[in-house]
Amino acid sequence: MKDIVLINPPSPFLIDDKVHPPLGLLYVAAHIRSHHLGNPVVVDLAGHRWESRLKKLWGADFYGVTATTPQYGYALKILRYLQKYHEKALNFIGGAHPSSKPMKCLEDGWDTVIVGEGEPAMNFLLNDPELYKKYHRQLYIPPNIDINALSFPARDLIDIHSYKYRIGRRYATTMMSSRGCPYACAFCSKKVMCGPMRKRSVENVNAEIAEVQDRFKFNAIMFYDDIFAVDYPRLRDITEFMKERDIIYRCFVRANLASEKILDQLAETGCYEIGFGAESGSNDILKTIGKCTTVEMNTRLVRFAHDRGIRVKAFLIAGLPGETRETLAQTEHWIRTAQPDEFDITILTPYPGSDIYDSPERYDISFNKDDDHYDRWFYKGKAGGYAPVVATRSLSARQIVEIRDEIERKWKKCRY
Repeated sequence: MKDIVLINPPSPFLIDDKVHPPLGLLYVAAHIRSHHLGNPVVVDLAGHRWESRLKKLWGADFYGVTATTPQYGYALKILRYLQKYHEKALNFIGGAHPSSKPMKCLEDGWDTVIVGEGEPAMNFLLNDPELYKKYHRQLYIPPNIDINALSFPARDLIDIHSYKYRIGRRYATTMMSSRGCPYACAFCSKKVMCGPMRKRSVENVNAEIAEVQDRFKFNAIMFYDDIFAVDYPRLRDITEFMKERDIIYRCFVRANLASEKILDQLAETGCYEIGFGAESGSNDILKTIGKCTTVEMNTRLVRFAHDRGIRVKAFLIAGLPGETRETLAQTEHWIRTAQPDEFDITILTPYPGSDIYDSPERYDISFNKDDDHYDRWFYKGKAGGYAPVVATRSLSARQIVEIRDEIERKWKKCRY
């Protein structure tokens, strides 16, 4: 039986990288195990002195690493360690960053780079190691898969309860009932990783909910779908199942899809909080980035949710195409008047695979594509740790940061 070590790099740029477990890696581990492709072991470096933990790796046959863009620098350090101490093993990398910049990853020395979903790639990599050795140093693009056929994430392979995330007063864990998104916001690169939106069946989702509660003892769930509240009949059947089990939850919605009927359903079945991408207080900017929402829709969503006792967290971005002092003042005005319970305002980070990154000439944005210091390319994390990489025609990178910081200082903990 082949030994496959799957490694989750650290995320020291985060305020706390022990909040959300690495679901993607746990899906891959579950696939390896359920298809008898080998013995998967997950080495979770989040929240640890990760260099010392690397030294405890044993001589496995395969080493796989996942990486977002700000994690990629740490993934490279892991690769160099593997090349030095486990040179006979075969390595591969997958995740958001490799899916967006696969050729660069091959140049960096990875044996195989997986673009998109990792589960079907395991069949190719592990079924015939000799064939893999012959054709390694390659790009592998898996087909879109039937997500109802996937095994549930192998949460037992990590210390799942070491991740501390609360919904209300309950500890919660994460779950995904769908993959992909039907929209194409200019700043988002998820279309490269996730593909078209695919929804798991009600029966499949509810079976995992039951496992999360019965086996892992969580009575609160954070749904990490890009849009959870998108299909009313399906939403009703899933949320009613959670209501029967006294499970509370948090989810993401979209202002143009969250009808009063949907919000009624959320309110009646234990939805503690919704999160949504408001992005900007400027309709011109929302149009430019292809958000398919308006400021008025965003305001209405907050009011509808508050009328039903649901908390609202709004996600906003400073430095979007066309950003000026006036548009940021409009964003500040929206915060003050709409009054979400909580908000994040982050600096635009043009990730590889997003339309803004791939075609900056179409937008009023300038940034240095050759900046390889990815460990500072994060849109959310420790205050002051990010690299202000974008500028617009009207605002320098530093001006965007200064205005963004002032908005946060003024409104983050206010009572309006």
